[in-house]
Amino acid sequence: MVQQWKPCSVALLTAIAAIVVLSAPALAQRTGPPGPIELNLGTTLATPPLFGSFLTCQVVNVGATDILVSVRIFDNTGAQISTFGDGSNPFECTAFQQLEPGRACSVGSSDFALVYCKITAVGNKDALRGALTDGNQNAVEAR
Repeated sequence: MVQQWKPCSVALLTAIAAIVVLSAPALAQRTGPPGPIELNLGTTLATPPLFGSFLTCQVVNVGATDILVSVRIFDNTGAQISTFGDGSNPFECTAFQQLEPGRACSVGSSDFALVYCKITAVGNKDALRGALTDGNQNAVEAR
């Protein structure tokens, strides 16, 4: 028994072929590997850049509920210079972790550089206060 092609099957195959043909030039334009994937899991607060050494980014939860936070320090080229930890030290914000009401945590870098701080939060960002300080007690606020 020979099966007949139905008109809707032919139309569907034609549409798929057209999509593949039209998307081929866009796929061919990539000249290098894709960049790093950064998940946007919440709201990000950031500080203006600060130049110095012994830089520390701190965050405190002034709200009434836990907030999931991550704190990272970047240099002026956008490269992350703070390291991620496993979250086992509650005073270090080196991994995504719950920050309880009234608690603070920080991450630091001893590099002498122009840096800024990013605080990513899942929860009420208005309940967070953050700042980047250097070894001379200069500070900039995260907004």
